[in-house]
Amino acid sequence: MARLRIEEFHFKPAESGLLVPIGTTGSVREHSSHTYLNIKEKAQQVEVLYRRNGLKINMTSDLGRLIGLAVDLSDAWFLNRMNDVSDETLFNVCYFEKIASSLLEAQEEPNIKEYLQKLSGSVLDPFLREHSTAKDAAWELELFSSLKRRGILVSLQEPDIVATYGEKRIAIACKKLYSSNHVQSIASNANKQIRESSAPGIIALNIDNLIAPEVHRNSSTFDEVGGYLNSFNMDFLRSNERHIRKYLETRGLLAALVSTSTIAIVPGERQSLNYARETLIWHIPGISTAQSDDFRLLLSSFA
Repeated sequence: MARLRIEEFHFKPAESGLLVPIGTTGSVREHSSHTYLNIKEKAQQVEVLYRRNGLKINMTSDLGRLIGLAVDLSDAWFLNRMNDVSDETLFNVCYFEKIASSLLEAQEEPNIKEYLQKLSGSVLDPFLREHSTAKDAAWELELFSSLKRRGILVSLQEPDIVATYGEKRIAIACKKLYSSNHVQSIASNANKQIRESSAPGIIALNIDNLIAPEVHRNSSTFDEVGGYLNSFNMDFLRSNERHIRKYLETRGLLAALVSTSTIAIVPGERQSLNYARETLIWHIPGISTAQSDDFRLLLSSFA
C-alpha cells in the first residue's frame, strides 16, 4: 500500500522579513505486511536465486541466519509454538522480508550476481549500526524495487539506479548513512557520481540507522507511524540543509530524497507487525524550467 502527499512548500524569512520558498517536498508513505508462510517461501526463492547464479549462502552469515529465522518462524506458527518466538526474531524476519522482496524484484538484472555477493558477504543485522556493504546494497535494491513496482523502467547501473521515462533518464545515487557526520562529503560524492553519469539526478539518503537501534513504533494507526517517520526526515533535512542546498542550487542535483523505515507494531491491523517507510523529496523551485519539469517527472514515479 502506498499513499502520496505531494508539494508542500516550505518557507523561511529573508533578511527583508519576507517569507521566501526554500523548496518543494513530496512525502511517500508505504507499509507492508506478510504472512509467515509467505516469508518462508521468499526465503526459499532467495536460496534458489543464489544457486541459479552459482553461489552458495553460508548459513552462518547474517543472510543465512535471517533465512533460517524466516523458515523457523513459519514452522513455529504452523506447529502452534509462537509462544517460543522472541520479539527479536519477529523483527529480524520482518526486516528480512523487505530484503528478500527487493532482491527477487531485481533478479533479472544483468549485474544481480554482484548484489547477491554483497548481501551474503557483510553485516545484515538490523540492530547493528556499523557500516555494511550488504546494507548499502539492500537500500539500492529496495529503492529499485519500489520504483519498478510503480511501473517505472529502472536498471541497476551507475551511479546506482537509472530511471528511464521515454527519452529522459534520471540518475539516482543511493547513500546509506550510519551516523549524522560527514553528510557534506556524502552529498559531494553523490553530486560527483551524478555529474559523471551525464544525466539529471538525485541523491537518495537512507537514514534508517540514525534511529536508536532498539526503537520500534508501537502505534494505534499507520498514520501515527508515518507522522513519526516524516518528522524524523524533516528534522534531518533541517539539520543538514546547508550541506545539501548548495548542490541543488548549483544544478548539480535535481532533488534530494530522505527516507526512513521502522518496524511498526499496529495492534488494530490484521497483521500487527509491519514494515513502514516514509520518504521525503526536496527540490528548490525556480532553478531552471528544465529541472522543475524533471522534478515533476521524478515525483510522478511515487504517485
